[in-house]
Amino acid sequence: MDQATHREGKHVRTSMYVALLISFFVALLFIIQQFFDNEFCPGILPGKWSHIYGIILYPLFHSNTSHLLSNLPPLFFLTAGTFYYMPKRFFIAPLTIWLVSAFIIWTFGRSGCHLGASGIIYGLAFMLATLGFLKKQRTLGAFALIIVFMYGSMIWGVLPQDGNVSWEGHAGGALAGVLLAVLWRKKPIYTDEPEDDDDDTDEPFSRSTHEIADAEINYHFIPENPRK
Repeated sequence: MDQATHREGKHVRTSMYVALLISFFVALLFIIQQFFDNEFCPGILPGKWSHIYGIILYPLFHSNTSHLLSNLPPLFFLTAGTFYYMPKRFFIAPLTIWLVSAFIIWTFGRSGCHLGASGIIYGLAFMLATLGFLKKQRTLGAFALIIVFMYGSMIWGVLPQDGNVSWEGHAGGALAGVLLAVLWRKKPIYTDEPEDDDDDTDEPFSRSTHEIADAEINYHFIPENPRK
């Protein structure tokens, strides 16, 4: 096994480990959430300064088991893909999406409890898909096509709608993802050249195949109790 192949395999494994760790952490928080009072909202209550801490908590908690299970597969897949292609921007990307989507929800969201990881999921998906289009890079383009085919319905999730879907969070995440892609369109990614733009040089990496199982993405919105 040559050095480039070994390094590629190690990077793929690291990407999966990081994504698995994040998914496990979110699942663990859901277990802890079961000890909360049912009336407590571990998410964002738009415009309520007394609940400002929800901006920090909202993508980490979910309304029920089906909500959690619908978000874990795409969260794992997209965090792994983000770490794989942009390891040096891995933390700034979801953090930016997190804050932008939180601002959109806080400012424009309907009254009620907004929570769930799909704001970040939408942001990462739109970021990677837009980057694949703008950079016209082979492996990232293939990755983007997978996103389009497997999560094509995501487009409708950013449009205003009724029901227990926080389209405000979807729209905020998607907007942040597209803006990041435009901002980073000229930055190198892992598969074409080193992320360090200065003096690091490495051999080209071998290509890898990405597989994904279909999954539904849910970002829950719980209407506020009118009696309160």
